[in-house]
Amino acid sequence: MKSVVDAFKALKALPVSAVILDASGVIVAVNDTWKEFGRQNGLRIPNAGVGVNYLQYCAGSEFTRELRGLLAGRLDLLTLVYPCHSLERVRDFPILSGFPNHANSASPLLIVRWGEDYGTSLQPGFA
Repeated sequence: MKSVVDAFKALKALPVSAVILDASGVIVAVNDTWKEFGRQNGLRIPNAGVGVNYLQYCAGSEFTRELRGLLAGRLDLLTLVYPCHSLERVRDFPILSGFPNHANSASPLLIVRWGEDYGTSLQPGFA
């Protein structure tokens, strides 16, 4: 795990939101872009979510089902457009998730959200 966390440190300078989860879905590390996105969007979880189970915050979504499959070893890689709506906007972000060292089943999962959202401003009557 140390080598993956060391490699993760290199992501701090990149304009992508990145998080590392352990095999059960607990957040073990986040980068600065992840923290800033949280600050800008009113994240109220201490320490930018480090130490909490990521799955509890995206329950019921397609992403959660796919992520559980990835954590269970039924998938090698997960790519999709992830809904992450705010009060002002419908937002969807492309994400890429996988194991940096898949040969080691104990390696943590890396989730990266990059680019601009594909959403639009909410229109009156949208719900």
